[in-house]
Amino acid sequence: MASGNSEITEDRDARLLIEALRTIQEEEGMLTESALRGLASEYMVSPSRLYGVAATCPEFSFEAAVEYKRPQGSPVEEPEFFNRIIQAGHAQLVVSGALTQRFAHPPATIEAYVADGGMGALSRASGEMKPEQVLSEIVLGKITRKDAEWQAAAMRDQPFIVANCHAGDPIAGQAKTLLDRDAYSVLEGMHCAAVALGARRGFLYTATLTGAEKARLTRAAMDIAEAAGGVFAVEVVPGVDSLVGSEDSVARAVIDGRRPVPEAEKPGVPLLLGRATVVDSAEMFANITAVLASGEPAGTRLYRVTGAVDDPGIIEADASATVRELAERAGAHAGAQALVGGLSGAFLTEGQLDQRMWT
Repeated sequence: MASGNSEITEDRDARLLIEALRTIQEEEGMLTESALRGLASEYMVSPSRLYGVAATCPEFSFEAAVEYKRPQGSPVEEPEFFNRIIQAGHAQLVVSGALTQRFAHPPATIEAYVADGGMGALSRASGEMKPEQVLSEIVLGKITRKDAEWQAAAMRDQPFIVANCHAGDPIAGQAKTLLDRDAYSVLEGMHCAAVALGARRGFLYTATLTGAEKARLTRAAMDIAEAAGGVFAVEVVPGVDSLVGSEDSVARAVIDGRRPVPEAEKPGVPLLLGRATVVDSAEMFANITAVLASGEPAGTRLYRVTGAVDDPGIIEADASATVRELAERAGAHAGAQALVGGLSGAFLTEGQLDQRMWT
């Protein structure tokens, strides 16, 4: 088996993993579940990620225990196919809605953001609403799925807020697209959350950033804080590019200055620097902004559709959309199979295509 214990990064992992998988097949004759798990541990990637890479290559064979999971139909070559779907445009398929209204013309300054309706959510949250009303919108309005974590943090003094904008799956691009196209909405949502929780400090946790990217996000965070009166400050913290880098526990570890190693979540409120903390997604914070600005319930979500479709990319659709509806909107090819959850997900049967993506 190949060795190295090196963390895999998105731009080179497909080729490295394929070479390691070839070594295993040469030595053992096929890819076994135990070998996949061993390689996953060595390279710090998930077994499902390894399977997702291997399943695109016709040269690999699997033991019976995992063969049934292999996609049907003619395989395609790797890594060209894998790289193509990773590099598909982040917003080719966007349908305009509350989350994507500024994607076509991203605001470059806080002035442009305000002119386009920005800061209305925070004005409402800090003006006509009480903190407990803002919290109710977030928890009871089905904006977040971490109801207990939010409610527990609200009972603590000045908890921290972390927007986890790191996507572990290289094919998923919702968080990156939000930061590229409308970081102000994510940051405004964090400020609204600060009103609900009585927070004074937050962190925008991301994958690794270039110097220019970090400077842009830091400037946006400072501009939002100044426009909001300076009662809540957000620090931009780049994480690590390994797949586990997107774990909430890793986000807290990086911010805390510890090794970026995932930990089992313990009962109770997550802690960061010894203080109660809420960690949620970039999309969730952008949705807080959209809901509070409009006064309407959270109605849409961002979905990434890739693979055997005519228009790969991100689509904003009703939260109640079914897998079939999203596939049809993206122009799914005849006979294509649906994999939900990315490389860590599962293939669906025909009878499962009408289940809703968000319930």
